[in-house]
Amino acid sequence: MKAGDVGGGRPPNAARLHCQSLIDAGTWHPVSDRPVILQSNIALGWAARVADREQPSLHVRSWGLTFPTEMPATLIAWARFTTGLWAAVVEVALPTYNGAECVHATLWVPGDTIRPLP
Repeated sequence: MKAGDVGGGRPPNAARLHCQSLIDAGTWHPVSDRPVILQSNIALGWAARVADREQPSLHVRSWGLTFPTEMPATLIAWARFTTGLWAAVVEVALPTYNGAECVHATLWVPGDTIRPLP
């Protein structure tokens, strides 16, 4: 495997063949980078839980990741689970609370937590 094959490069031949099998089976449906709105308060609501915990320090809060109720995202694929439910595979930029930095992440979220841009 070449360095470019990891993290954004093309997968090695065996992985490409496996992905093609998933596509043919209707399990993985790639999408051409479609802009969407992610309802992050629903999709990432677990990250906001602070019940029964002390508040973190100001330093941790200021550099911690935050998310608005809704945020722009890019839909890159759909994935179907054995239950028949579909997950949306999206790319987002999660900003820090102080706005100084952001983390680019690929997330698998419930399909009903995204909607097309108006």
